[in-house]
Amino acid sequence: MILARDGIGVVIIPKCASESMKGVLKEEPYSRVVAFIRDPIERCISGYRFFRNKPSDPRYAPSWERWVEMVLSQDDGHWTPQARLVGDARLFPFELLSDVWRSLGWSELQVMNKSIYADVGDCAVLRDYYVDDFKLRARCGY
Repeated sequence: MILARDGIGVVIIPKCASESMKGVLKEEPYSRVVAFIRDPIERCISGYRFFRNKPSDPRYAPSWERWVEMVLSQDDGHWTPQARLVGDARLFPFELLSDVWRSLGWSELQVMNKSIYADVGDCAVLRDYYVDDFKLRARCGY
């Protein structure tokens, strides 16, 4: 999904400030596109932190191991590797979101859905699954 403002499209990637962006961007024409690439392991940990206390949500997982299984088995778009979503957008690391956002002349994004700390286990299988996301981040200098 791409939402826009002032002729600039932004690729909306789940767990990359997507809810905050949806609050200020809309469907409108754009001439260039940007995307913010988050560390894929941090992205998954953020999702786990957010959903671990929501047993009524279908994305709930009682443990990190179960969460990783769910991420790897679902192709619902929410955990799709970012590399499949960004197309030919100009890429920025997620860590520079606020700086880039301000450089576009846009006011600061409101923080939404901030998760709290959670211990997690092994991430090796996620590193393999998100290998192309790590390559994108390397292109951004991260």
